Amino acid sequence: MVMKFKYLFILPLIVASLQAASVDELTFTLNGNEYSVSDCDQSASGSLNIPTTYNSIPVTSIGDYAFYDCSGLTSITIPDSVTLIGSRAFQFCSGLTSITIPDSVTSIGNGAFQSCYGLTSITIPDSVTSIGEYAFQTCSGLTSITIPDSVTSIGVNSFYGCSSLISITIPDSVTSIGVNSFYGCSSLISITIPDSVTSIGISVFSGCTSLSNIVVSASNPNYSSTGPLLLNKDGSTLIYGAGASGDLTIPSSVTSIGTAVFNGSTSLTSVTIPDSVTSIGNNAFYACTSLTSVTIPDSVTSIGNNAFSNTGLSFREDTNSIKYLISASGNTAYLIDASSASGNVVLPNAFSGASVTSIGSSAFLGCTSLTSITIPDNITTIGSSAFSGCTNLTSITIPDSVTLIALDAFGTFGSTGVTSLSFSSPLLEAAEAERDAAIAEKATAETSLADAREARAGSTVIDVADVMIDGATTQVANITLTVEQTSDVSDWSSAATSDHTIQLNAPDGASFYRFKMSE
Repeated sequence: MVMKFKYLFILPLIVASLQAASVDELTFTLNGNEYSVSDCDQSASGSLNIPTTYNSIPVTSIGDYAFYDCSGLTSITIPDSVTLIGSRAFQFCSGLTSITIPDSVTSIGNGAFQSCYGLTSITIPDSVTSIGEYAFQTCSGLTSITIPDSVTSIGVNSFYGCSSLISITIPDSVTSIGVNSFYGCSSLISITIPDSVTSIGISVFSGCTSLSNIVVSASNPNYSSTGPLLLNKDGSTLIYGAGASGDLTIPSSVTSIGTAVFNGSTSLTSVTIPDSVTSIGNNAFYACTSLTSVTIPDSVTSIGNNAFSNTGLSFREDTNSIKYLISASGNTAYLIDASSASGNVVLPNAFSGASVTSIGSSAFLGCTSLTSITIPDNITTIGSSAFSGCTNLTSITIPDSVTLIALDAFGTFGSTGVTSLSFSSPLLEAAEAERDAAIAEKATAETSLADAREARAGSTVIDVADVMIDGATTQVANITLTVEQTSDVSDWSSAATSDHTIQLNAPDGASFYRFKMSE
């Protein structure tokens, strides 16, 4: 008898868990002559059919956050009356395994299905013309998706972190793929980019460590490919290569390795960079944990932030714990990491026989123990955030050899302790020339830079107002003349003040006026 009661007690619970969610658990908002689903009880569970009408009025949209965090829902059917799925409408519906989107829907909002971890497949109808940013971000269970011909752009972070996504079809209608669209899609093996795509954002395929085959048609106007590498049309800029593995030789056509190109390529063991390359972008080889060998030619003049951070590379260190990369020829030493530097640091002209020519991006980032630094004449460039966060570094002298300093080399205001910055004559001349050029550009067509300087020489530019006098418009200047006295030229006091109103009656076309003492 005990066993019978036990089964009878559990059975209603099982039946209850299989029941569909009720329409009564939905909240509808009337907009004119149509309804929008605006909310759902977060305790709702099981399957749900959204009605076509409510109070005999059509349901045409699913509002922003309508089903937010309804983790108990397992499947949802959207009726043909709905044309719009709002922003984050189903975000965090972690129990959702299937959803039916009808042909009536034209727009899927930002983050609409973000973090629907259980969603394994979804069919986007041909009616959809817009897929918002973050729309399917971190849908970890999503394995495949077909984008319809009606879609023209894939939004920022659309499929970010869909780690189970194996395949995706991009139609000829798509012209742009947004930043980070497929970032971290580590199961994606192959992708074909149609001729229509003319814009690909930064880090689109970063972290796609299984992407061993990128196919771009020869007739695409902006891009080309070779195996796991995506390049611009003429092959001069390397855009993505996160799926590269083993020993890689970068094509000789490449002159620039872009931002985060190999970010997270854990199977990449060695890289040979050709003599054609002059720059390596931020995070280019970041987290390439198996990378133990890299050949850098002397042609490289710029290495970005964290380009080789968190790799398997062994850097050479000097007595100040400053790490260097040495070029293939042994002629150039790239200062990569000095985060452990402290006290008074004197940088060498050369290290291990190689000339030190640059202070890399973020090289001394956060060195709170660094108090002073001597920069040698060999240094020509100082990279982005090179001294940011060096709060005890108060004074720096920049030598004549430096020709390029990144805008944020010393961080944002207050992020370093630098109160004194000494520049060489060439740098000052260049800065003054740039400043004068900016002033000249802003000068009006009526006056040149030289005229503007003359207008200020030995005089004070004054304000002139138009006033009505005897029914006529007259230009008037109000001037206060102050005479000061002193027995000590460092301390003056007023002796007399006189106010004057002057009618100018100047010829038409006068634009500038100044007050100047008569001889």
